[in-house]
Amino acid sequence: MLDGLIYRDSLLEYNLNKSLPTKRPSHLSIILPQSHGLSNVDKSLREKAVEDVVSLCYWSMCSHIWTFTIYHRSATSADVQWDILYSLVRKIRSSSIQTPPCIKISTLSSVLESSEPDTDQSKCLNIRILNHSDGQEAIVKLAQRLQSLNEEGTVPEEVLSSEAITKELDNLYGCAPDLIFVFGPQCCLNGYPPWYMKYAEIKVFPDVPCLRYIQFVKGLHKFAKVEMREGK
Repeated sequence: MLDGLIYRDSLLEYNLNKSLPTKRPSHLSIILPQSHGLSNVDKSLREKAVEDVVSLCYWSMCSHIWTFTIYHRSATSADVQWDILYSLVRKIRSSSIQTPPCIKISTLSSVLESSEPDTDQSKCLNIRILNHSDGQEAIVKLAQRLQSLNEEGTVPEEVLSSEAITKELDNLYGCAPDLIFVFGPQCCLNGYPPWYMKYAEIKVFPDVPCLRYIQFVKGLHKFAKVEMREGK
């Protein structure tokens, strides 16, 4: 566990976004270090890790980035997912946001959604949680899909094109992120699905003992200056 990974700024409010760049990612992904305690059996370490993730989700919402993916190599239990949802709802309720957005937390196998009565249904913070085995599962599902097509007859050539395979993977994962933040002493991707990051900009936070929102925003500004060629 990287104790103190996130500096929890109690003064940060939803409307303090004047410093944000105009160009922002539509989908931000975070790669947590393996030492992070999100899947730790120790309850206190796991609770600290949940607080870290909740702060990152809140920052994403404050930055008006409505799709946010959390990657941790180890699988995250359903209880931890519920803890993230409840803690995030409480954090938003304690802020100055009058009409909070709806919140949805999804994995490849489950979807959790906040049921608050007065949420703004026009805005939804979509939080996705991925782990290493999800990448393997995606390959298996894709192989099964191609096998079923082959059993029906000859697999059309267009089904085997890179565009078609990308579309199949997108159906499982959703659209790939524009920007990936990596936490740790070096750029360690920890088994992050490679097809889910092929056009993403990567920002590493190697020497930040305690990440603050201002550093989070600086990462967004660096993204804004990048010319996205999408492999061209």
